[in-house]
Parts: sequence; structure tokens; C-alpha cells
Amino acid sequence: GHGGQDPGAIGPSGRYEKQAVLAISKELARQINATPGMKAYLVRDTDVYVERPQRARKARTAKADMFVSIHADAAENRSAWGSSVYVLSLRGASSQHARWLADKENASDLVGGVRLTKDTLSNVLLDLAQSGHMKASQDAAGHVLTSLKGLGKTHKPQIEFANFEVLRNSDMPAMLVETGFISNADEEKRLFDPSHQRKVAGAVLEGIQSYFTRQPPPGTLFAARAQAEADARTVAAGGAAGAPWSGTRSAIITAGSPGRRAAPPTRAGAAASPHPHQPDRRGRSRRTSRVRGQGTGRKRPGRWCAPRRHRPGRRRRPPDPHPR
Repeated sequence: GHGGQDPGAIGPSGRYEKQAVLAISKELARQINATPGMKAYLVRDTDVYVERPQRARKARTAKADMFVSIHADAAENRSAWGSSVYVLSLRGASSQHARWLADKENASDLVGGVRLTKDTLSNVLLDLAQSGHMKASQDAAGHVLTSLKGLGKTHKPQIEFANFEVLRNSDMPAMLVETGFISNADEEKRLFDPSHQRKVAGAVLEGIQSYFTRQPPPGTLFAARAQAEADARTVAAGGAAGAPWSGTRSAIITAGSPGRRAAPPTRAGAAASPHPHQPDRRGRSRRTSRVRGQGTGRKRPGRWCAPRRHRPGRRRRPPDPHPR
């Protein structure tokens, strides 16, 4: 962000935002280019001003899969601290500070000496294109914010929404990263510290990688890795399903009760109990109960007992069809 005639926010010591964000962006590009399967394209690599529509146009020409705008925050409250991640909101800002920040960033073209023009058709088409990427932008921004939390306390625990024109001009997943408050004297020193710049760039890269791993763009190394992992899981699942069963249990089918399984043979010296459906001498299936006290005759703890039934030969009296 910023550059050239647009210095951006100015810190207590007089340092410019455009200098800090350019150094962080260069470090982020270096780390991205050192990552297999990723390539960075800088909108500006010197102290020049690039119009906001031209930034999105350059990203589109480079066929970028994600647009990341690097900035440094500022506030009237000099104690404000922490990084933030913003995504586009066509309905309104998520906070008063987000609305103020979006208005300030959207007015930067006036500082750069660019004449603002409104093309209604282009704005409508861009809004339609960006609305399809809003969910992806929120997911990617969430991963980046999670990685930035590893560096310390962030300004807000969740991503924020605002109507940034630089995000509205892009037709791909886009986010704006506020790396810290340059208006805070302590954080201003951190933003110009090369060691801290490497940490911030690494956190942003980690979030982007995490998102691309879960949502790989087609035709990329992330997509090839995801397909290879899916194929490996499929092969492993197929091998496990087709493997023969190596167990040693066996079932004994009794002749008196076709289709029923009897109890497996017991160890030597162990007391065998009749199966609940084991046929008796007459070939009938005898139901037994394991609940104590429900059988007839002598009740032995832990033994099988026959269920209570009426005595043979004694007929039950049929119900009276005409009760009094």
C-alpha cells in the first residue's frame, strides 16, 4: 500500500508507513518464492505510487490466486496495539475504526493525484465477481489471523469487515493485513525491525499455506498433493476392505436347529452352559433365562434356569364368552 507521494500513516518518530510495508512485502515475497509451488508478484517494489485499480489489474494479469494488501495501522489512541486482518464488506464496516480506516485508505488516490472516475457497469461486474469470493476471503483471512496470533496479542480477536476499494477492485480472494499500529511508539520500532518483519511475513505465509492446503487452487502443487493424499487413502481403504479375515473364532451349527449357531467350545475344565436356543431331546428350542429367581426348581446362583411355565397335562380354563 501507499508509496510515492502517498506516505501513508506517520509514526511518532517521523517514519512513514510506506517504508515499513514495502520492507515487509519484500520479505514476504522472498519467503513465498522460497516455498515450493508458490510464486509472489509485487505490485510495487520501489517507492512509487500505484493506483488502486491498477493494483488489481496487475494481480489479474499475473493470474494470482490471492490478493494480499500489506499496511500499517494508525489511531488517535497512541496505546492501540496489534495486527488486524480485514476483508471486503459491501454492506458496511464491522466497527467505527474499520469504517474510518476504509475511508482513509480509499481517499489515498486523491493524495497521489489521480482523478477518480466511476464506471457503473465495471463496478457492478466487480461486485458480482467479488461476492463469489467473499467466503474464500474470510476463510483465508481467518487462517492468516490465527498465524498472527502466534506473534502476540492482535488488535481484535476476529477478522474485521470494511468497504476497502483496493479489495473491491480485485476479482479473487483478497484481504488487507494491518501489520501493527505505527502510531504506537513501541510498535513503530518493531515494524522497522528486520527480525520482526521476518516473523510477520512468516506468519502471513503460514496462514496462506494453511488455506491453500485446505482449498487448493486447480492446477497447482497444492492440488497435486491433495489428490495424491486422497488416492493414498483410497488405496489404503480398499486394501483393508479386501484383506482376508485372520481370526480363529468358529461357529458350530447344530443339526437339530438349522441355521442357528451354538456356543463355541469351552476350555478344558470350564463349565458349559446350554445355549438359550439349544434344542432339547424332543427337538424343540428351549428358551432359558439368565436372570436369577425366574426358573422353577432349585435356584443356583450363576446357573441357567428354565423359565416358569404351566405344568404339562393341566389345561387352562378358556375365558367365559358370556361373563356375568
